[in-house]
Amino acid sequence: WITVNGGYIETQGGYHAAGIGGGVRNGNAGTRCGNIRINGGYVKATGGECSGGFGQGCCASTRADGYQIILTGGTLIPSAGTCDMGQTGVKITITGGSIGNGGNVADFRFLGGNGAEAYNGAGEPIEMIQVDLRSDVGENTYKITDWQLLVDGEPYDYGAPAEFDKGNLYLWLPKIVKQDSEVTVKLTYLDTDHLDKDGNPTPVTPLPLFRPADSSLPPGVTNDGKLRRYADFTLDADYLANLDKYYDGKGASMFPLPLRTPDGRDLTQAEKITFRYQHLDSAGNPTGAETGDGSDVGTMKFTAISTQYSNDTEGKFSESYWGHRATGQFTIWPIASQVSGIAAEWVDDGKPGDVAHPSDQVLKVSATIGAAPTVDGELGSEKTKPTCQAPRGQVQIYVDGKPVGAPVDLVYAGDPDAEGNPIPEGDPCVTAEKVDNGRGGSTALFSLARAASASDFLVPTQGQQGRHEIALRFLPPSA
Repeated sequence: WITVNGGYIETQGGYHAAGIGGGVRNGNAGTRCGNIRINGGYVKATGGECSGGFGQGCCASTRADGYQIILTGGTLIPSAGTCDMGQTGVKITITGGSIGNGGNVADFRFLGGNGAEAYNGAGEPIEMIQVDLRSDVGENTYKITDWQLLVDGEPYDYGAPAEFDKGNLYLWLPKIVKQDSEVTVKLTYLDTDHLDKDGNPTPVTPLPLFRPADSSLPPGVTNDGKLRRYADFTLDADYLANLDKYYDGKGASMFPLPLRTPDGRDLTQAEKITFRYQHLDSAGNPTGAETGDGSDVGTMKFTAISTQYSNDTEGKFSESYWGHRATGQFTIWPIASQVSGIAAEWVDDGKPGDVAHPSDQVLKVSATIGAAPTVDGELGSEKTKPTCQAPRGQVQIYVDGKPVGAPVDLVYAGDPDAEGNPIPEGDPCVTAEKVDNGRGGSTALFSLARAASASDFLVPTQGQQGRHEIALRFLPPSA
């Protein structure tokens, strides 16, 4: 075995030799790379003209079956005329470290197994992700002293790099993690260009860098495999103090623009700003998933994200930052609702419900449910906004002044079913239709069709002169 546990090592292979690994061929017989294990250190390996950085020497046709290259940490920089690392037949396992050749993700070349193959300790195929901190460290190779990698917020066993590779780190994780999970890196490095009073390098801990799953990347962002962070800014106290409001069908209002951020950039484009919301319980703890809809009643934390400068190359900003970010919190208070236009008609012939029909005929009960004229339903109170949307909740049916049956959910076409699939229009599960009010809002047109003979629980008694009085009550989600 060739084993490296630390230090600073720079190698140069001969004309036909690898930087670390196989040597020149012997006649027509090529050499094999042998077993290589690197656990730490800064290792730069330059191969000869027809050799690899780590692995094969001259004559790539020679197989290295039975040999292994195991990398668990450190910073490795291969430079080669052929592949960066490996040899046909060798098993390459990477569970830590920065392994890159200074190029982009597509430039790195493995040669292992029966092709360009490398795996983690569990045998899963791996791909490169990149940390580009040139905006902070330039092209320096500062030492990394503290290191943690997380996947979906949980610690992930990945060995620490030793130093930056010209301001970059090249990490290798399972392809499925890159596709489906959020990856976060927390680190501290020693800035040798800024010393303390005792002459020691200054420890620097940048904000955590992260990369969402492929499917969750911010809009307009190139899928280049890089982890980034946000440049945080603070929202004006007066703006935050005036966010609480009665329900109006909208989320938080836009903060005043232009706004100067701490890094000297001016946010001016409202269309480049998006809000994400997270509901909080009474103790202030997050509940449910973060969404783009902040219009529901309750207390919410929000994150405002600007991508105005996401493509700004000045100072390498776009390589290290997703954009700018600020957070806040506000509360939306509930408003009174109103049920109107209650009607009943026979489905078969469209006649009014007060016209006698046999009990096996289907009767449809309908009503419009929307915001009351004022926020508390009282005359003279603050008026509700026309942007209020069709409500969520349930409807309780009353017959002759008494509640009958269980409350009926308001279900709209497009709502998810039990398997998460959208419910199509015309499905029997649909009980409500959103009706646009022409002013940015909507109401719910509730309808329920039943045959009395098949729904005895709805008409448990005969009623006076064979007639029944039907009423509806809307139950909001918190009721």
